[in-house]
Amino acid sequence: MLVLFHIWLVNLCSWHQSQSLLQHH
Repeated sequence: MLVLFHIWLVNLCSWHQSQSLLQHH
C-alpha cells in the first residue's frame, strides 16, 4: 500500500515538473 502511494507521489511530481516546463516554454 505504501509503495503504491510512493509511486503515485513520484508520478505526480514528475507530471507537475513537465507541466511547469511546458508553461515556461
